[in-house]
Amino acid sequence: MGIGERLERGITENKLKSYFAGAAIGTIIMILIALLYGWESLILNSDLLFIPNAFSGIVMRFLSGIGIMLTFASIASITFRATSKSVKNRPGRVRVVKGFLIILAIGIGIYGLLKIVNAVLYNQTITLVETLVAIYGIWSLLFFVYVVPAIRGAYRPREKETGLEKIKKKVGEVRFSIWKGYQTHIWKEHGKVYSKQFERYNTQLNHARQQLSGLLLFPICLILLPIPPLACIALVLWVRIITLTTKSLSRAEGFLLAIIVLTVIILRTWSFLFIELTILNYYFDTVYGLGVFLSIACLVAIISRA
Repeated sequence: MGIGERLERGITENKLKSYFAGAAIGTIIMILIALLYGWESLILNSDLLFIPNAFSGIVMRFLSGIGIMLTFASIASITFRATSKSVKNRPGRVRVVKGFLIILAIGIGIYGLLKIVNAVLYNQTITLVETLVAIYGIWSLLFFVYVVPAIRGAYRPREKETGLEKIKKKVGEVRFSIWKGYQTHIWKEHGKVYSKQFERYNTQLNHARQQLSGLLLFPICLILLPIPPLACIALVLWVRIITLTTKSLSRAEGFLLAIIVLTVIILRTWSFLFIELTILNYYFDTVYGLGVFLSIACLVAIISRA
């Protein structure tokens, strides 16, 4: 039995004790910090928390940049669905729609590059509008990646596919290939085909994002360090998630995850609006621009091959 399996079994079989121990250890740490350094050391902009707070913000800025690709993929699917009738049996119009989406995506990619260039060469400050956009990206991304699935009991970042599920997936791919060929070559329904393709791409991207979400939960939750009890509970939950292979999170654990992530969102929003340090703008702009550029570049490649 590997370390991961032993950790999973230990926490799974003693969940209440594990989370209680995390809360107790966090409380002791909080009291010790307060006694040694004073309660003011537990605020978000303290020197003690500068590095973890900055790292958490950098990860979230990068995630908010990547979130643009998922939004754009949905827009592409809606566009092809809306134009499906007008492009039927008209390959030229299909190319026009694809060209329009590619140009729009390239424009967004250039924006990402400019953010990187401005950060590296000019170290420009982040405007209020850009901060609000980043906050929206964080809320939409974390809310739909963690909170909604957790509340619904559908958060399964490490759950393995069964043999039957793998067979169903293969059968689904074959059925889609047959349907795609029939719609493309017989009915000339290019718009429907592209719309369906992007729906599938979006589903695949969301699945990949959920797979990564377990690992990314740790750096995201670093902002909880000013609240050691909650931070330690989050650490126990993170270990539970990254070792999760056989059993899903319980309903109580789902609600606990939702509470933790909502707290992270609120603290990160407060930090962005009121106590972000100018010295970090270079890193925030760079990783945000990198997230935008890389994600849009991938999507342009997908549209070009579609």
